[in-house]
Amino acid sequence: MKKIHLTDAKSILISNYMSTTSNDYTCIHKAHQIGVYKHLKQIGLLEKLFTYHNPDDLESVFNEYQRNVIIAFMHVRYEESSICTDDYIMKEYIHMLETNSLHELFEY
Repeated sequence: MKKIHLTDAKSILISNYMSTTSNDYTCIHKAHQIGVYKHLKQIGLLEKLFTYHNPDDLESVFNEYQRNVIIAFMHVRYEESSICTDDYIMKEYIHMLETNSLHELFEY
């Protein structure tokens, strides 16, 4: 398995998922975040990081951290100046979902 590099956006994305899905998390460390990531990857549910209920912004397809993780990946994968409109972000996400490659968002 490739090494997981948790940028601030990735870290916050996983922490938000953890705190939204369970009240048991009061202090979340990087080791917990990596453990949740590995678990979701192992059971094939990484899309949960992008589809959990976000009570702060019900109108948005992705919240700020979800968008930032995808945009950063697109900049690395394609080029620094790649166009990252909501439409392209959604197309990239759907493509990764269909090809079972969401893990690439965390392993570059």
